Amino acid sequence: MGKVPLFCCWMNQLPIWISSVLEIIELVQHLNDRFRIIVILVLYDLNHTCLYYDQVIVMKEGFIFQKGTPKQVMTKNTMQEIFGVDAKIGTDLETDRPYIRSLK
Repeated sequence: MGKVPLFCCWMNQLPIWISSVLEIIELVQHLNDRFRIIVILVLYDLNHTCLYYDQVIVMKEGFIFQKGTPKQVMTKNTMQEIFGVDAKIGTDLETDRPYIRSLK
């Protein structure tokens, strides 16, 4: 069996301009499309995660809590269980993807 190329990128909470974040996301998507590599991108902005990625993994205490599409994973229960917040999960009418708004 051949080796599968892998690209990992951790976008921590450093103050990065939004345009730079979007450029990095677009570059990573290009790498995935062009070279068919597996991409692991750690994002802290859940709405960017929902908007740009087809599969999401949410970790809790070092273990996979939930995985699936953004619609399957980004639920009111997940927001409460992982982040301890009461959140409203809406659906963006243009993209049909979830967006998250923290209420507390």
